[in-house]
Formats: sequence, C-alpha cells, structure tokens
Amino acid sequence: MLSISDKQQTLGHFLGVLGAPLYIVGCWHIYLMLKPANQTLAFIAFLLSSYGFMIGADWISSRASIGAIVHLQQNVEAVEPLIALYQQRYESLLSIIRITTLVLSLIFIYLVLTGRSYYKKWHAIFNPVLLLLACFVIFIITPEIGKYLMPIALNIAFGIFFLLSIIQSKNLTVRKNT
Repeated sequence: MLSISDKQQTLGHFLGVLGAPLYIVGCWHIYLMLKPANQTLAFIAFLLSSYGFMIGADWISSRASIGAIVHLQQNVEAVEPLIALYQQRYESLLSIIRITTLVLSLIFIYLVLTGRSYYKKWHAIFNPVLLLLACFVIFIITPEIGKYLMPIALNIAFGIFFLLSIIQSKNLTVRKNT
C-alpha cells in the first residue's frame, strides 16, 4: 500500500464499491442456472452469496482508508492503534465473505452434480472455493505471478466462475434453439 498513491487508492475504492452491485446480477444468474435442480437451495445460495458480496463491498470500501493510514507511518504511535482498529472493524468481515463463499460453493457443487441444473457436471470443479485455492497454489508455486493474484484472489475466482457460467448459459441457449 505504500507504493500506491492516494489518488490510485481512491480510484480503486470507487471502482470497487460502485461495481459491487454487479455481483448481485451474477448471483441471480447463478440462481437461475441452479434453479431446476432445487429452487429452495438455489435461492438460499443466491441470498447468502448476495449478502457476502454486500459485506465484501463494505470491506473493499475500507481499503483506501487503510492505505491512507499506512501512508502516515512517520507517526508510528498514531498509526498503530488506527491499524489495529481497522483490523478489528474490517478485516474480520473477510470471515463472513469466506463463509458465504464456502456455503455457495458447497450448494453449487451439490446441485451441479445432481445433473438437474443447467450446468454440465464438470463445472462443479470450477466453484469459487476451488478457484480461490488455485490462486493460493499459483502463489506458492510461482510467487512472482502469485503476488499479483493474491490481493484480488476472490475477484479472480468469481470472475472465472461467472465467466464460465455465462459461457454455459450461452451454450444452453444455442442448444435450446437448435
């Protein structure tokens, strides 16, 4: 965070926060794709993942603030308590995001493997938790690449997850029209 200017952090803040509602659109898409397998479980997955993303939006909105605090490090006595307070208030929110992502992934895997959703069964492997773990593995195997993935690992995992889902829905549309 020291090497990123306040201006860049502010831009990132607004891009992240203003883009966060798009996750709800992605969650609704997942719900619609899972719905034929079990409408109730699919809707629970939608609610949990949407909730997790709203908490994530709150967390991401805090990153620019902690960056500004870190930039003040010449006054260590003032900065350390602020960082501790930040960790207490915001970093703890990551636990909610992790739990909702895990539950979404478990429901997703289960419903996809039933064979009644609109997903092919192979898609169960490309769930958010395993994609997130793949980012960690890349970091361990090739830290020179992984260091760029880790700060945005959750976004990468869900980006791939949503992209593959969109591709499958497009293939579904093609199959229905032929």
